[in-house]
Amino acid sequence: MQCQWFMVEEGHAYLRKKEYGKALKRFHSIEKIYTDYYDDQFDFHSYCLRKLTLRAYVNALKWEDKNKLNPFYLKAAKGAVDAYLALADKPKTVEQEIDESNMTEAEKKKARNKARRAALKAQQEAEAKKGK
Repeated sequence: MQCQWFMVEEGHAYLRKKEYGKALKRFHSIEKIYTDYYDDQFDFHSYCLRKLTLRAYVNALKWEDKNKLNPFYLKAAKGAVDAYLALADKPKTVEQEIDESNMTEAEKKKARNKARRAALKAQQEAEAKKGK
């Protein structure tokens, strides 16, 4: 059994520090726990019918219906939504758009110049629209 309260709190701590990637990783791990619970129920269906433990089967079906109403799951889902909204509101900078990890020095320089020209062009277009 995973320690869900810790994972949720850790995700919220990353969210407060504006480390959205790490926060989303924690929140998605909570979602994966519940997906695994759901997938494990398929084995339990055949087991209960084979062993004729119908009371346990009915209890499992009731538990499955309210599985994703767990407070930890709901907090993780809300945290993931908050992280995605924060990422959508955050504008990309030129440095973030360029992935320089697999580039040579010449390619890096060319990419920076291209980004600088694009930013300058966008600024000039914005000024031209203001002037009209």
